[in-house]
Formats: sequence, C-alpha cells, structure tokens
Amino acid sequence: AVFTIGAEEKVGQRMWRPIRIDAFTSGMAANFLAAKTQSVAWVNAAWLPVRVRWDQTLDGVNRVLKASFETKKVKGTDEKNGKTDKLNVATQQHSLDLVSVFPWLMQADLSPGAKYELPVFDGRRIYNVSVSTGVAKEIQVPVGFRKAIPLKIVVQRGEYKREMELWISAEKDRTPLRMVFKYGLIGTVEASLVGEKKS
Repeated sequence: AVFTIGAEEKVGQRMWRPIRIDAFTSGMAANFLAAKTQSVAWVNAAWLPVRVRWDQTLDGVNRVLKASFETKKVKGTDEKNGKTDKLNVATQQHSLDLVSVFPWLMQADLSPGAKYELPVFDGRRIYNVSVSTGVAKEIQVPVGFRKAIPLKIVVQRGEYKREMELWISAEKDRTPLRMVFKYGLIGTVEASLVGEKKS
C-alpha cells in the first residue's frame, strides 16, 4: 500500500488537500481475497473530508464511490458493476472516512491519555471509532528503530466490534509506522512502514 498526503490545491474558491491510498493484495492474501483500491479524500484546513472518490475492485466487483461531506450529512453515489445507488447518511457531527481518519489522527494532540470518539464513514454506514493514546516508546519496523506513539482503537456499531493498534511516529512528521488489525478467531493482520519519501 502507498499512502500519500498531497500539497494544498485550489478547488474553486477553497483550498483542499488530497489524501490518497493505493493498495492491492498479493501472494497468499490475493488467493484469499483479490482486492485493489485507489481512494482519494480531499480534506479542508481542519483535516476533515469534504469530498471523496474511491475506485475499488473486490473479487471482480468494480466499485466507484463518490461522496461529499457536510456538517451532519454524507451524500453521493455508490456504483457497483454499473448499478448506482444514492447515498444520504445522517451523522451527529462532521464525519471522517476510511482515508481521512489517518491524517486527522496524525495532526491531533496525541499526548498520553488523550481520547477521541470519531464518526467514520465506511462507504455504507457510520461507525464509532474510539481512540486512546499511550506513552511513546521505541519500536522496530523495516525502516529501522523509531520512537512511536501507540493508539488503541476500537471500531464499533451495534454488536459489531473490532480492535486495532496504530503506531504513529513521535517525530514532527507523525508518520504511521505500524498497524495491527485484530479479527477475533481469524487472527491478526499487521502492516508496517517499509519506506517513505518526503517532498
């Protein structure tokens, strides 16, 4: 996967910043689930999404999601293999999405003990994401030893509940260094930073 934070660009009379995730499964993972995504979220100065476009392929199903984010609403279209459904989802506050949630956390106050309750749109519905911040410590990733801030994250909606860990660099750049997804009886999936490029 490649995670890119772009420079601010003028869109009409406003300045937005594109956040992009390009990812695909390979090897044994692709045999289990063939997936590819090119997902972009344009965020405002507060790192909140104002517009998103996700181009995805999941086990042969092509999907294009386009949505705009307002203070208490997400509106747009969700097209799957030529069939288009309209989106109109109410929220309690301005929601994040699966792309913008990462840079939002990178810019947040991550002092030990900090906690956040975030609404996050997954393309169909809103999930509540609880984040709690731990004490920074040194960890080892493929790019070397880095001091990182651990975030314990719980994703929940009704009876659905998943836990994950996100380790963010304690340096000024706040680069995501490691993610661990916990899937109950299935096990865990871990992703670590293998390279970075700064402009």
